[in-house]
Amino acid sequence: GGLTAVILAQCVGGIGSLVTGVIVARWLGIKVKAPAFPIVTELLRAGPPIVAMQIMTALQPVTELFMLSSFTSPTVVGWYGASRTIFSIAISPGLILSAACFPKLSRASVSPADVRSVLDSTARLLFVVAAFVASALYLFVDHIVSIIYGIGHFEEASLILRMNAPFLPLFFLGFLFGSAVIASGKTKELAMVGGVGLIISSISNWFLIAACQARFGNGAVALVISSGLAEIFVVVAFAQLLPRGAVSKTLLLRFFRACVASIVTVVPLLAVPHLWIMFRLPLFFLTFAGVALVTRLVLPMDLKMALGYGRDGVDYLRKTIA
Repeated sequence: GGLTAVILAQCVGGIGSLVTGVIVARWLGIKVKAPAFPIVTELLRAGPPIVAMQIMTALQPVTELFMLSSFTSPTVVGWYGASRTIFSIAISPGLILSAACFPKLSRASVSPADVRSVLDSTARLLFVVAAFVASALYLFVDHIVSIIYGIGHFEEASLILRMNAPFLPLFFLGFLFGSAVIASGKTKELAMVGGVGLIISSISNWFLIAACQARFGNGAVALVISSGLAEIFVVVAFAQLLPRGAVSKTLLLRFFRACVASIVTVVPLLAVPHLWIMFRLPLFFLTFAGVALVTRLVLPMDLKMALGYGRDGVDYLRKTIA
């Protein structure tokens, strides 16, 4: 169906999400009032740039596939398509956490100090998840691809995903900054940054796909490199759009610790590549927990808080079942 089918599929998915949201809201007893005229006016004024940004985000993988198909074979396109399915799942925690903090960012947008506080508190959990997902994806991508697509199928997708893993903390940071930029009302600037990022990745792909195809036999690797380069620009641009002082040294330090923790977790486990998965998984969890504590990515008080949330969740489930 080409690009038309992709757009229609996005529309169907959006309508399905809306219907599901309405059903869940009614089940939870959430009542929504009709928006007042000033709110509708604000949505019409500030909404189009956000819609444009969403369209560019949806079109980026399609554009990448078109370029990839022009320089490589359909087999390579299939590898990339398979990797995108798994990568979309890997980045979903960052999207969810960034969206979850948006109401707080909106209330805090008038004060740079409050914005900094919300960003710092969200980053505590965001970068722990980013480091965990990045290291797990790098170490277990072969198993993930085999489970989803079968042994001996789409094995080259593992290489694409493994090269994507180091960029995950950067993508998570971009999602967080993007939510903060929208909350601050700079939607036009957001759309402009997204457009420039798409141009950067497209130009990079034009030069890199053929080179990566010749070097690795997998031109899709170029899409990973170009998206990482574009994301560096996007993150820096978003940081400049935020109020002065909103991005603290603590947040940047947490980002650095997440990168270090993911690397330090991966390196020792690479020394035992043939260890049975049932032994490798618990070893991974223990290694990551120890590294996160040593690098202070996770503090003892964070563990106490997590255990408290866990107990509250179990109690809530018990009461609900009862």
